Amino acid sequence: MKIAVLSKDREALQQIRETLAANDSSNEIELFEGALGRILPLVEQEHPDLLIVDLGDEVTPDLRTLEPIALRYPAMTIILIYPKPTHEFLVQAIRIGVREVLPSR
Repeated sequence: MKIAVLSKDREALQQIRETLAANDSSNEIELFEGALGRILPLVEQEHPDLLIVDLGDEVTPDLRTLEPIALRYPAMTIILIYPKPTHEFLVQAIRIGVREVLPSR
Protein backbone atom coordinates (compact mmCIF):
# COMPACT_ATOMS: atom_id res chain seq x y z
CA MET A 1 0.00 0.00 0.00
CA LYS A 2 1.28 3.46 -0.85
CA ILE A 3 0.90 5.88 2.06
CA ALA A 4 1.54 9.63 2.00
CA VAL A 5 1.84 11.51 5.29
CA LEU A 6 1.74 15.30 5.55
CA SER A 7 2.61 17.29 8.67
CA LYS A 8 4.32 20.54 9.60
CA ASP A 9 6.00 18.71 12.48
CA ARG A 10 9.08 16.66 11.51
CA GLU A 11 8.96 14.70 14.78
CA ALA A 12 5.30 13.78 14.21
CA LEU A 13 6.17 12.54 10.73
CA GLN A 14 8.81 10.20 12.15
CA GLN A 15 6.45 8.91 14.84
CA ILE A 16 3.77 8.19 12.24
CA ARG A 17 6.31 6.41 10.03
CA GLU A 18 7.46 4.23 12.94
CA THR A 19 3.89 3.33 13.85
CA LEU A 20 2.96 2.44 10.28
CA ALA A 21 6.15 0.44 9.69
CA ALA A 22 5.68 -1.49 12.93
CA ASN A 23 2.24 -2.64 11.77
CA ASP A 24 3.19 -3.59 8.20
CA SER A 25 6.71 -3.24 6.86
CA SER A 26 5.56 -3.80 3.26
CA ASN A 27 3.89 -0.38 3.08
CA GLU A 28 5.53 2.28 0.91
CA ILE A 29 5.54 5.34 3.17
CA GLU A 30 6.35 8.82 1.90
CA LEU A 31 6.70 11.71 4.38
CA PHE A 32 6.09 15.34 3.44
CA GLU A 33 6.78 18.27 5.70
CA GLY A 34 4.44 21.19 5.09
CA ALA A 35 1.03 22.77 5.55
CA LEU A 36 -2.36 21.67 4.29
CA GLY A 37 -2.06 23.99 1.29
CA ARG A 38 0.60 21.64 -0.12
CA ILE A 39 -1.78 18.71 -0.27
CA LEU A 40 -3.07 18.87 -3.87
CA PRO A 41 0.34 18.72 -5.62
CA LEU A 42 1.42 15.99 -3.21
CA VAL A 43 -1.58 13.79 -4.05
CA GLU A 44 -1.32 14.46 -7.79
CA GLN A 45 2.35 13.49 -7.76
CA GLU A 46 2.24 10.48 -5.41
CA HIS A 47 -1.26 8.97 -6.00
CA PRO A 48 -1.34 7.35 -2.56
CA ASP A 49 -3.82 4.69 -1.47
CA LEU A 50 -3.89 6.29 1.98
CA LEU A 51 -3.37 9.95 2.83
CA ILE A 52 -2.67 10.84 6.46
CA VAL A 53 -2.74 14.54 7.33
CA ASP A 54 -1.50 15.68 10.73
CA LEU A 55 -3.14 19.07 11.24
CA GLY A 56 -1.08 19.72 14.36
CA ASP A 57 -2.16 22.72 16.34
CA GLU A 58 -3.90 24.60 13.53
CA VAL A 59 -6.65 26.59 15.22
CA THR A 60 -9.19 26.30 12.40
CA PRO A 61 -7.86 24.18 9.55
CA ASP A 62 -9.55 24.79 6.21
CA LEU A 63 -10.78 21.33 5.33
CA ARG A 64 -12.29 22.59 2.08
CA THR A 65 -8.81 22.09 0.62
CA LEU A 66 -9.42 18.34 0.88
CA GLU A 67 -12.81 18.27 -0.86
CA PRO A 68 -11.61 18.36 -4.50
CA ILE A 69 -9.02 15.72 -3.65
CA ALA A 70 -11.63 13.42 -2.14
CA LEU A 71 -13.84 13.90 -5.21
CA ARG A 72 -11.02 13.37 -7.72
CA TYR A 73 -9.57 10.32 -5.92
CA PRO A 74 -12.55 8.50 -4.37
CA ALA A 75 -10.61 5.26 -3.84
CA MET A 76 -8.02 7.04 -1.68
CA THR A 77 -8.60 6.87 2.06
CA ILE A 78 -8.07 10.13 3.96
CA ILE A 79 -7.26 10.14 7.67
CA LEU A 80 -6.86 13.34 9.67
CA ILE A 81 -4.98 13.70 12.94
CA TYR A 82 -6.16 16.64 15.03
CA PRO A 83 -5.76 17.35 18.78
CA LYS A 84 -9.32 18.13 19.83
CA PRO A 85 -11.85 17.67 17.04
CA THR A 86 -15.18 19.32 17.75
CA HIS A 87 -18.50 17.93 16.62
CA GLU A 88 -18.63 20.54 13.85
CA PHE A 89 -15.12 19.65 12.72
CA LEU A 90 -16.04 15.96 12.53
CA VAL A 91 -19.22 16.66 10.56
CA GLN A 92 -17.31 18.83 8.08
CA ALA A 93 -14.58 16.20 7.71
CA ILE A 94 -17.06 13.42 6.99
CA ARG A 95 -18.99 15.58 4.51
CA ILE A 96 -15.90 16.22 2.42
CA GLY A 97 -14.89 12.58 2.32
CA VAL A 98 -12.51 12.02 5.23
CA ARG A 99 -12.67 8.40 6.40
CA GLU A 100 -11.30 8.84 9.94
CA VAL A 101 -10.36 11.62 12.35
CA LEU A 102 -7.96 10.57 15.08
CA PRO A 103 -7.16 12.68 18.12
CA SER A 104 -3.51 13.51 18.69
CA ARG A 105 -1.36 14.17 21.77
